[in-house]
Amino acid sequence: MSSHEEAHFSAVSSPVSPAETLLRERTEEIEALFNVSPVGIFVAHDPQCLRITGNPAGYALVEEPYQPGVNISATAPEVYRPSYRLFRDGVPVAPEQLPMQIAAREGIEVLEELLEARFANGKRKLLYIYARPLFDQNGQTRGAISAIVDITSHQEAEAALRESQERLRIAFEAAHMGAWDWDLVSGKMQWNAQFFQLLGLEPSEEAQNVHDFLPFICEDEQGAVRSQLQGSFRENGIFEADFRVRRADTGAIRWMSAYGRVVETREGAAVRMGGVMSDVTQRKAAEHALRHSEERLKRAMRIGSVGVLFFDAQGHITDCNETFLEMVGFEAKNLFAGTVKWLDLTPPDWREQAENATRELCEQGRSTPHETQVLRADGTQFWALRAASKINDNESVEYFLDISPSKVAQEQLRASEAHLQLVMESVTEHAIITTDAQARISGWNEGAARIFGYTPEQVLGQPVTILFTPEDRAAGIPEAELQQALETGRATDERWHLRGDGSRFYLSGITSPLRDGDEVKGFVKVARDLTEERHAAELLRQSEERYRIALEAAEMAAWDWDLKTNCVKWNEQHYSLMGLQPMPDDRKPEDFMNSLHPDDFE
Repeated sequence: MSSHEEAHFSAVSSPVSPAETLLRERTEEIEALFNVSPVGIFVAHDPQCLRITGNPAGYALVEEPYQPGVNISATAPEVYRPSYRLFRDGVPVAPEQLPMQIAAREGIEVLEELLEARFANGKRKLLYIYARPLFDQNGQTRGAISAIVDITSHQEAEAALRESQERLRIAFEAAHMGAWDWDLVSGKMQWNAQFFQLLGLEPSEEAQNVHDFLPFICEDEQGAVRSQLQGSFRENGIFEADFRVRRADTGAIRWMSAYGRVVETREGAAVRMGGVMSDVTQRKAAEHALRHSEERLKRAMRIGSVGVLFFDAQGHITDCNETFLEMVGFEAKNLFAGTVKWLDLTPPDWREQAENATRELCEQGRSTPHETQVLRADGTQFWALRAASKINDNESVEYFLDISPSKVAQEQLRASEAHLQLVMESVTEHAIITTDAQARISGWNEGAARIFGYTPEQVLGQPVTILFTPEDRAAGIPEAELQQALETGRATDERWHLRGDGSRFYLSGITSPLRDGDEVKGFVKVARDLTEERHAAELLRQSEERYRIALEAAEMAAWDWDLKTNCVKWNEQHYSLMGLQPMPDDRKPEDFMNSLHPDDFE
């Protein structure tokens, strides 16, 4: 038989069965899946796991170059072992106690929730590991297979989320801003602690309802707020409203500003809204004062106190009304003769503003109303509100309103508002300082910069102890404060501190730890400057004490008569002079009159 015939005979006598073909195809598919899988897959080729190989993702997972067949077993002979080590809860795991080795040795599945891999290059990874044994045809273990997933980024993202939520909570507390989250399906609302406090309520962990909130709104505004809320979630839009509420604790009426929007939809319908609310009572008071000022200005214009000036493209004054002449003190013939131009009425310090207004007039056909000083003929100046508009390409008109009286009123109003704002800032603005776990300053807000006198660049990375006085540092006060915060959750700081220029001020603050689970990430301090309050209280105490001593020394009686209540307060000398024992209750005027001698009534 020829060789050709033998080959033909062999092919005919040994055909490949469909089962073998299917097995080969399935094997190829599994190998392809093994190689392209993003999950690290490892195979132990013996019960002792002396030789372990993996797919490309597996080699990348253990920071090894992909070389098919290269042994990466932790229980291989030492010369072949990879450089990484595995830890459980910070404790090294013996190679024989690794999930894959246990599965191969004991023939059981092993699910290890979390192991940490540490590499020679300093990199660390958190690994989620699953292992199961492989059996031969006799039911004996012949190795194991393991799937490993790198969850490092997932864990880091969860930690970052927790830290972000903690910072957000602190920011809401510092800004006294309430936050709400509304499940539109169940109707339940979650309020943060500041939301309860804005309504004069004690914070509660229990879920609230929109019907728990609406009764706090003044009755004449409830309907509008309810309609706006319903409209916003029906249209998947934004809820924005200002309204008045009555506090539960004091009954005081306060203005609130609320903002919210749909944050989750399902099949096009809103299912969840979130938003914030803040107290804007002071802002409303300022807006009312501004509206009052503007109304006064309009009334002044209606009574004919507006000066009107016409000028050409070259700035020559062509006409004006009598009111304008009275304002500036020029004679009409001097203005119209061309000796005084429009720009000549502006003092040198205000020329740049006037030139900007001229450019705006040329480009846009009108100038924005602006306040400026205007020169009179005698060289004096007055405040005017000015606005110009083009009549045609060669002529424009400008209106002047003498706002000198209202300017004085505005300055007084601004001074009053500035004082009020200063008082409010002393109450609500705080220094917010964060540190890392080693008490090095990591966060420094504007309030801290203002109170302590350090810029962020000067303090970031510095130990927080630089803010304490030398004697407190020597006594270990900063460390004791942090220790108390760790042990009790907060530590009060009421003492003298140092500013950047070396001066001292009295600070009141609270320090709390920043935790991520059981791990302390750092600390946060929220504080305010009490120096002025402390000094003022001391001066008041000294003044009252001097007054009391002076009255006692002079054996002089003093009384204070409240005409509304018709009650009179007597000091001790008054009772003594009248021959009476001091009484805790207030007296009446007739008590004194009844003690007068009858001859003195007339």
